[in-house]
Amino acid sequence: MRIPALSLLLLSAALVVQAQPSAPTLEIVSAYYGTPDRFADVTSRVQSLQGSAANVTIPVAAGTFGAPLSGGPRVLRVYFLLNGRFQRGEWRDGDTVTIGTPTAAVPVSGSNELRIVAAAYGQGRRTIDVTSLLQSKISGNRLDLQITNQALGGKDPAPAVVKELRVIYEYQGRRMEARVDENALLRLPDAAVPLKGLYILSAHWGAPGKLANVTGTLAGLVQENRLDITVGNATMGVDPARGADKTLQVVYQYDGQKYETTVAEGKLLNIPPRNTNAPTLIDGVCFFNEPNFQGMSRCYGAGDNVPSMPVSSIGSIRLTGKVRTVEMYEGQQYQGKFVRIQANQPDLRQATGGTTASPNFWVTRPGSVRVSY
Repeated sequence: MRIPALSLLLLSAALVVQAQPSAPTLEIVSAYYGTPDRFADVTSRVQSLQGSAANVTIPVAAGTFGAPLSGGPRVLRVYFLLNGRFQRGEWRDGDTVTIGTPTAAVPVSGSNELRIVAAAYGQGRRTIDVTSLLQSKISGNRLDLQITNQALGGKDPAPAVVKELRVIYEYQGRRMEARVDENALLRLPDAAVPLKGLYILSAHWGAPGKLANVTGTLAGLVQENRLDITVGNATMGVDPARGADKTLQVVYQYDGQKYETTVAEGKLLNIPPRNTNAPTLIDGVCFFNEPNFQGMSRCYGAGDNVPSMPVSSIGSIRLTGKVRTVEMYEGQQYQGKFVRIQANQPDLRQATGGTTASPNFWVTRPGSVRVSY
């Protein structure tokens, strides 16, 4: 059977057309730009950027979509059909995205960079948004910053309270969270690292109902990571309760651990302590060699394990903050009989529990200790 020449020509042309890969077809269904709480419909804007092209490149920024919305961080979310397949993509301010490539939506920049998603500084409901400020301090995909009021814009969102920075950030495709106490060091993407040395977190001077915030005053008196002063109106620079017996209440951080102490007017304040007036460790446990939390003391933080207890006798125990359980073992390396302490013990001779009812072994010869949340 002989095929006419014209038919051969048409068949050849059809085969050539079929051999050509079809161009991707892109249809923008909808697009939104803003924060989770407040966003704008920018579908028409994204469609106009595409025009009649097979793809669209979008710099994600407030300027691309008109007047910026308040709050942050902002994202662009696009729903689209690519070759008939429904897909969704989401990108943050600073990204440049191309939609319509064979690999669908791929960020051109920013995918492996350190990015602050959200950051709040303060305590409880008294917080400020520092997302943009932290983002501006990133250099070379790193952020190393001591967390202070001054470093975070000069505002104190919660005066007289130890504050916290909460950061949600992205790095190399992973989303992570870090919580950093005031005066600690934020190191991203490594997260938080406690600072060595002495830092005054809060200090109040006076009598009940008449207290003055002297945090800055005490912080200015720290020398070579020590503070040794006589507590009084002259040192504090103010008398908030004339004629009353006053005290100084101090919360401070030393070598990554937080402590609190109270000193009466006319007495010496020594931190770190030089005498038996030891501070109370926040989120920790303190062992005293006398009942009723008196005498010499030694303190450990939450999560500490002490395989060989350097204390010859213990009269009382005080638990603070997040610490819920202390196990005291007869032998070193957590061996032998033990007693489990889950509340303050003003007189350890009365303590019972654990694997023994025999009193007092932990009083005169404690071997090792575990401190738990």
